[in-house]
Amino acid sequence: MNTADLHLTAKLQYMLSHGADTRDLHEFLKASGIGKLGPRLSLICRARERPAADSLHTLEGRPLPILPVELPSARLSVALVGHSGYFSGLSYGGATRASLSLIRELRRQCGDNLELVALAQRPMPEGLVYKLIDARVGTLPWEGSFILVGDEESLANALKGRQYDLVISLTIEESVLRFAHSLSSNCIWAMAHNYYLPPFGPFCRVTPTAEHVQLLHSTNCILSPCQHHADFLQRWCPVPSLRVEPLFAADYNYFHLRQPDGTIGLPPSMRPWECTHRFVTLVSPCPAKGLSVLLALAERNPSIDFAAVPTQWTDELSRNMLAGRTNITVLEPHEDVGVILGRTRVLLAPSLWQECCPLIVMEATLRGVPCVSSDVFGVPEANKNTNLVVPTSLCFDHARGLLLHGTTNAELEQKLGRKPPLISSRDRKQNFARAVREIALEDEVAPFENVLLPLLRDEEILRRESSKCRSLSVDFAEARQDNLAAMLHALALDLPCSAVDRPGLLDSLSNRGIKFVQLNICDLQQQLPAGSAEPPLHKHFSSPACYRVLHRPYVLLRAAPSVMAEVLSIAPHGQSLYCDAELNGWVRLSATALEGHGAIRRMWALVDGAALGLGLLLQLL
Repeated sequence: MNTADLHLTAKLQYMLSHGADTRDLHEFLKASGIGKLGPRLSLICRARERPAADSLHTLEGRPLPILPVELPSARLSVALVGHSGYFSGLSYGGATRASLSLIRELRRQCGDNLELVALAQRPMPEGLVYKLIDARVGTLPWEGSFILVGDEESLANALKGRQYDLVISLTIEESVLRFAHSLSSNCIWAMAHNYYLPPFGPFCRVTPTAEHVQLLHSTNCILSPCQHHADFLQRWCPVPSLRVEPLFAADYNYFHLRQPDGTIGLPPSMRPWECTHRFVTLVSPCPAKGLSVLLALAERNPSIDFAAVPTQWTDELSRNMLAGRTNITVLEPHEDVGVILGRTRVLLAPSLWQECCPLIVMEATLRGVPCVSSDVFGVPEANKNTNLVVPTSLCFDHARGLLLHGTTNAELEQKLGRKPPLISSRDRKQNFARAVREIALEDEVAPFENVLLPLLRDEEILRRESSKCRSLSVDFAEARQDNLAAMLHALALDLPCSAVDRPGLLDSLSNRGIKFVQLNICDLQQQLPAGSAEPPLHKHFSSPACYRVLHRPYVLLRAAPSVMAEVLSIAPHGQSLYCDAELNGWVRLSATALEGHGAIRRMWALVDGAALGLGLLLQLL
């Protein structure tokens, strides 16, 4: 920014902070000899008078991408609240990837005044259980910053008296949202990622509580990933005037990649008609994401090479349905989505569930990889090319695990109504097992086939639709760029900003005598397989083996050989344990090992915690 721009910027900021309206700003610019606004000045003006959700224009009424800028938001004190699972490195899910991208953009905007806080996930991973003894909190290094991790009580104590201008919750889950509201702040925002977490509406999966509804209503703004979701929340919330705004991933530069020179830019276009782009690819095969459509297409078109990319959405039953099909190749997920798209001719996104705005769709179309998608809820907001959006008369009721033929999601929403009955997890599991085995009917898959096959058979059509996808997606991403920055800028103008001249978080904890321990990513992971209450396969010892507890101050004794099993008791450092069986690095205590526990409640102890960053827990004598 040159000197003239700096003076203009300062003047505009002064005018905005003193209530100048659009007419005043135009008169000032006209008097300054400026016929149009540069991108940086446009952002400053937009910060005070934000456009409507469907208006992506500068004050002159023309679309304009906004370049990265330094804003008064750097003075904002912001707490970002989530749970430890966001940072465990185990998920390729859209909500997690979007949340981490949001954090990176907030850090770019707010610098060291952004503080990251994570509630320990339940059930608590073994590494955290041991390291957070005595109500301590932990610090987890993450991309040059650190995250404060602990249970709700310990974190509340650690952050007591710390004032924030803004608290952002990465989820509307009740426990995280309640903790966000417990912090001292001037403003609270919360991210809503799906249709089943709100404690109301047709697709709610849990028994709603009045407290949860009130927490949402008292939040200053709920941020939805698409316009359809924002409208849905306002339509079904039992409390009027819920404050909701769409915050697209493009608003916080999710799709912009860091360039070698330090700038950010949209990914380059691919050439999906070339031979390296071999597959018609479905990411996250499962009933919700359209597994039944993929299977039907593969059966009807044996000469087409399909690919499936399993993620945490893909359960074992869905994997089994893919096995043995000669024209479906299973590709392992990759943290760089470009690796998958580099092998993809057409992305298939036949979502059948209540989907928001799938990131993978725009990640593909931005690169010129066409996407054939369903028309479910927010999916068309990601797939801008209406030529490739397929009307779908098949839907998956995520809350009940049912695949419903001849019903659209819009029809299902109205049919279920405001308070549909909940079903047990057992019934949902049974419904889901049936849904996995179903294959879309001919009249359900034919509309997808009619759109997909011309792309594969005619290179001219593929090139044309590739170019259209790329152009529409780039226009959208550039128009929404830095919208989050504008929101933060507007907030900074309205608040006294508490971040000036206050001690850093760790210094503050040390000054107050709060203990904290260094964590690593293994501490956040639940890596070991879950076991049944009494596994059928284990090695029995001919006579009880004696182990001594090495770990201080104790080891946990669980109901099954799994870090997710119920904790029945503890064994302190130095105690001897007599064990009669072993399974996957766990040992089972003899029935008489601890007083008060009989054979019905056999207990298991982990021998070596190296995979969890703990070292040897028990020593064989």
